[in-house]
Amino acid sequence: MNIKNQFPIYKSNPKLIYLDSTATTLKPKVVIDKIVEYYSTYSANVKRGIYEIGEKATFEYENARKIVADFINAKSDEIIFTKGTTESLNLLAYSLGRKIIGKDDEVLTTIMEHHSNFVPWQQLCMENDAVFKILDIDDKGYLQSDIRTLSKYVNKKTKIATLTYVSNVLGTINPVL
Repeated sequence: MNIKNQFPIYKSNPKLIYLDSTATTLKPKVVIDKIVEYYSTYSANVKRGIYEIGEKATFEYENARKIVADFINAKSDEIIFTKGTTESLNLLAYSLGRKIIGKDDEVLTTIMEHHSNFVPWQQLCMENDAVFKILDIDDKGYLQSDIRTLSKYVNKKTKIATLTYVSNVLGTINPVL
């Protein structure tokens, strides 16, 4: 099956090559259909009403949480929905990060990170007098140290290591699996 067939936008733009998914992702028909279903049949605030469509909205929302949890082999109560990656990383840095990063602790990242996975950790380290360690890349856009040798950058003071799997800027695929 051609993946593009699942995205209606390609019917009106068959030659489209879309490389801006970090800003806005294209929506497959199944997602568009579910959004239309929500707004057409049970548009109500989740966990706010004890009337029929409010309960339906809550059920569908929690069911989505369960589907995501099952997909990534997690528990439903471990799933937090946000508006996007930037909000997710800020939430992580300023909640968990503030609890575990102290003076002289270390956060390890790479120079190839999107700002949403760089700036919050950088700011957190500055606020807490922690060390912000940045792995560099070579001339071809690959990490100068492969994942197997990261141990020379990680020590007892390293509390967080954060890196991209696929760089949205360089297209580099890091060997993290």
